[in-house]
Amino acid sequence: MATKPLFGLILVGATTLDLQIINRKSGKVLERAHRSTIMSDELYSEGFVPQEQIQNMGHLLNGFKQLLADYGVETFKVFGSTTLANAHNAIYVLAQLQTATGLKITWLSASQEAYYRQISMRYTEPLFPVGENKNVFLISLSSGRLSLGYYQGDEQVFSRSINLGAVKLASELDELADDIVDIKGITREFIHSKLADYTTLLPKFEDADLLLVSGSFALEQILAKPIVSVTSFFAANNEILGDPTQSWLDQLRLTASQVDAVMPELLLLEEIARMTRTKKVGVSHQHMLHGLILEELGQLDNHEILEHARELGQRFGVEPKHQAAVLKFAEQLFDRLKALHGLHGRERLLLQVAALVHDVGSYLNTHHHY
Repeated sequence: MATKPLFGLILVGATTLDLQIINRKSGKVLERAHRSTIMSDELYSEGFVPQEQIQNMGHLLNGFKQLLADYGVETFKVFGSTTLANAHNAIYVLAQLQTATGLKITWLSASQEAYYRQISMRYTEPLFPVGENKNVFLISLSSGRLSLGYYQGDEQVFSRSINLGAVKLASELDELADDIVDIKGITREFIHSKLADYTTLLPKFEDADLLLVSGSFALEQILAKPIVSVTSFFAANNEILGDPTQSWLDQLRLTASQVDAVMPELLLLEEIARMTRTKKVGVSHQHMLHGLILEELGQLDNHEILEHARELGQRFGVEPKHQAAVLKFAEQLFDRLKALHGLHGRERLLLQVAALVHDVGSYLNTHHHY
């Protein structure tokens, strides 16, 4: 039976919903829809998704269903962000949305989100210096999380994530706002302390030629060009942060609900720019959905996943030659016994990952590493 040419992908985030409809044959995106849900800090301060926001999500999802039907799309997938998946009432949210829409939502893990954001920027962002011998940091921001990938030339060296996002930061700092005079100074110190432990876990890296950021609703407004010098970035940052908060509504074209996250987001990016010792800062408009689309279209070769696994193994002391040998023999056994086991690409990838990380337990106990 022939595969239908159109398919859809929906991403249910903590503060936004996104839909894209794609032609499977050409890879062209035929329709995009982006909707904001109620921006409430209850998810970050209390760990619960408010009932009003759940109802709003259901209403918007039914609108997406109608759009899919209008295009005649029969095949589509719905994913939910890890921020929602980690809410205390995540099971209730899932049940309520399924009852309201009939849709089955698959939660994404934090590592999956980081992966899809990174490959979206790496493979679909025109600003990524393909074929150049540059050191590039890719930063993707969500409301509650930051993912970082480091590339030398076209090769990924490492990737790390941290539960640190602008909305999450704004929520954690909200209780201090009324009692602290220098809230900007406190925010800087808070961010610095959060990143201090994070940076100690990073491998050694060369100074970055470019820090490319996606998911920042403030950065794309303050940069004069898609890529600027880090000096220009700091100057633009200082200028906007020196203005009254009320003026951000007009200057940055933000909603009132987004304003509280502006300062934490810009100060977070400022700290990362210093941490990476970057020469330039750029803004990317690529979305995590692009990574999911590449996978759906079969355009990924799993290279990044295997590099993640290889680097993870070596981070925990796996001996490189042994790691390579186990991988080689596992692949050969899988391929030569295919007529017997009847497994396919997904299972082969899982076997490859297992081979690369199978000895990580030695980091804790060499005699009982299993």
